[in-house]
Amino acid sequence: MYATSTLILISSLWYYINIKSTYSFIFAIFQSIIVLFLFFTQIYTIPLMVNYNLNLINSIKASAILTLSDILFSLSVFLELIFISILLTFSVVGLPLLFSVTFIFIKFCMIALIEKLKISE
Repeated sequence: MYATSTLILISSLWYYINIKSTYSFIFAIFQSIIVLFLFFTQIYTIPLMVNYNLNLINSIKASAILTLSDILFSLSVFLELIFISILLTFSVVGLPLLFSVTFIFIKFCMIALIEKLKISE
């Protein structure tokens, strides 16, 4: 799913670079927004599969529902995840810990979001 989305993004940007018209620019921006939104809605997919033993389809649906239920919290988690990943990638000590630290961060954010939604209901 991510590979297909990335391929769509690259092809739309390639089309814009070769054609260089206003319509191709609008098309490239529109495709970029769709792909970023798709990545954004799937930040809780893997922790849901690990913690709650959901299959892939149900995990993708639950991740989209969790993300859209509190979009500001999920947006801050997404931005923090990007910054933490960049920081750990460029540090010598953090590179081996990149995936474990980001997974733990997403796991705790997901648990906090689920508890927040339970309290508000």
